[in-house]
Amino acid sequence: MTDSQLPPRGWYPDPGKTKAWRWWDGEAWSSELHPYIPLSRTVTREQRAQEVRTGSRLLRLGLLFFFLSAILAATLRIVDINWMASMWHWIRQAYSLAAQGKSSSSLPRPPARAAWSSELSTLVVLPLELVALVFTLTFQYRSATVAKNLGLRTRLTPAVGVVGWFLPLANFVMPLMAWLDLLPQRHPRRLLIWLAWALLGISELLTIGIFAVAGNSAPLAGLLSLVQVFGFLGGLASIRLAITAVLSEHGVGALSAGIPADETGLTL
Repeated sequence: MTDSQLPPRGWYPDPGKTKAWRWWDGEAWSSELHPYIPLSRTVTREQRAQEVRTGSRLLRLGLLFFFLSAILAATLRIVDINWMASMWHWIRQAYSLAAQGKSSSSLPRPPARAAWSSELSTLVVLPLELVALVFTLTFQYRSATVAKNLGLRTRLTPAVGVVGWFLPLANFVMPLMAWLDLLPQRHPRRLLIWLAWALLGISELLTIGIFAVAGNSAPLAGLLSLVQVFGFLGGLASIRLAITAVLSEHGVGALSAGIPADETGLTL
């Protein structure tokens, strides 16, 4: 068999005739078997269909909403550069007085943001982010349910994985754990989830840096805003590939439950 005739990388029924699946790396069979076998609590057609519907919605709308909110937020930060500089200066003054044990009552009122900018952020950016987050959590819950019923190692229940997004400090780790568990432990696309989490996390932290440098260098604040946008884009591109891999991987697993790959109507 020539290289052009070899099957693509992926999970296939074990040629050793076990009831599990074995990973083909494109050149050879790995030693790892995957528990895609009929379980006492197996995935159902409805669960798989719900996963595909929510995954398609996240890919087509959710990620677009995240992208639009990131672009709008970065644009507003550049427009509000003078307000950010004044706000950072006010915060530093308040901190200095508090460190000296003095009252901050002598400080003027905090600088006010332009009304139109504040309304755009509240009425457009925030709703886009909230809707996209709902799409993300819905897909995560549906996909985690399928992963658990397929027999993948899951450290969190589907519900706990969703709640983890809202727990202080724990939300730095639990959502990442929940997403990693959507794929087998040695699946190559798990690296994309790590990459997306890192890029999105760094991009969020850059907001603090933009505020910090706004008072000293408007061009640097603008540059950081641009870097932040590219970080978000890289994170969204990575998570898009990861979502596609999860849907494809679970489609392979669903075959073991007797659900044909084309039954869900998945088109990406």
